[in-house]
Amino acid sequence: MTTQGIQAVYLPEHNEEPRVLFTPADVDDMIDALLRGDGSGDSVEMFSLDRPIVGPLDMPDHRLFAGVRKDRNAGVLDSGDGTCEISDARSVSRGVRGSASTVTFATATEGDVVVYSQNGSPFEFLISSEISIEKVREAVKEFVATGGKRPSCVEWVDAG
Repeated sequence: MTTQGIQAVYLPEHNEEPRVLFTPADVDDMIDALLRGDGSGDSVEMFSLDRPIVGPLDMPDHRLFAGVRKDRNAGVLDSGDGTCEISDARSVSRGVRGSASTVTFATATEGDVVVYSQNGSPFEFLISSEISIEKVREAVKEFVATGGKRPSCVEWVDAG
């Protein structure tokens, strides 16, 4: 089966021309680039080019936001799958209610926050959302391999 791939936006130039991911090696290259970054961008927003475009704004029906922080040796994932009304990574921020997104869940003190950024824009997550960088890699590879389905290799909780 030939796929159109996964559109990934993580560098400023990707706003005009997103990178397209097809293979596990593409995912590793992208995450390694995020880990080498200068701190203004440690996150990526991804959409499958094989899934539907819906609604009056012609937006994807899903998205996966992934962040990795070398200084924390951790990362986060946020998924909107099939019920997303907007395609905006800001919807994953702490305090946004009514979002159709879910976030990864690990164990940590509830209430503490950590900041991830995409192209210089900060996004807060509860620290309990952080998982290992290797788990982020695994989940993004699953997202690519399944054509944009929410990864099943991690536990998800409602972000709202």
